[in-house]
Amino acid sequence: MDALTYLVSAVCLGRISSQEAPPAPRGEGGLAGGLRWVTAHRTPALLLAGVAMLSLCQTLTTTLFVLYGTTELGLSPGAIGAVFAVFGLGGLVGAYAAPRVVRRIGIGPAIVTGFLCFSLPLLLVLLVPLADGPAAWVIAALAAAYLGAGCGVAVLDISANSYLIAVIPPTLRSRVMGVVQTANFGVRPIGAVLAGTLGTALGLRTTLWIGTAGAVLSVLWVLASRLHHVRELPELPTHQARAEDVERAL
Repeated sequence: MDALTYLVSAVCLGRISSQEAPPAPRGEGGLAGGLRWVTAHRTPALLLAGVAMLSLCQTLTTTLFVLYGTTELGLSPGAIGAVFAVFGLGGLVGAYAAPRVVRRIGIGPAIVTGFLCFSLPLLLVLLVPLADGPAAWVIAALAAAYLGAGCGVAVLDISANSYLIAVIPPTLRSRVMGVVQTANFGVRPIGAVLAGTLGTALGLRTTLWIGTAGAVLSVLWVLASRLHHVRELPELPTHQARAEDVERAL
């Protein structure tokens, strides 16, 4: 099923017809050129730091969730599968809602909302079992948590990528987005190793608290960038679209 969805995606992408900007000269470097641009611009750099921290912490918690659900909460395989399925449903809801959220509150606040809606619901995963309620209540609360998290990550991905695409020069767009993807996915193996290491040393619940707290606090990087004050993306000539021009125009 996963392979088939990628096939559908490939067909849809292949049918897109658009005129692309000319590539940057080869002398500017590949990934290194994108990294230089990111480090030279404060707002995208801080946004990327927040995304990397959130991705690392989310991987840490996800790595341990199955073990936590079976040993600490006594969930069945079917219940765990249902919780993960609800996360995917939340992603669909978030993808549908994201453009409306951006139009309603602005691109910067939408990014902050995505960070918080992705991370805060995960607190339910740790808090609800403490209430010692029936199993059905625990499963429902976990499903609600993952529904909110799935919705949040979709809003975050769409709004953050929209902002980055707007401020990155077209000739460097693929290189900078390569840096973004490397940071986003490159930290995940680190998060998985940390999950195993900390889980063994500190226990499942303590490690999940650390990961969840780190995920929530990752929004501080975005708040430090003052991106939450950005309401609209300015329409600038594509060959002049630099991050400092966007921030000055705003």
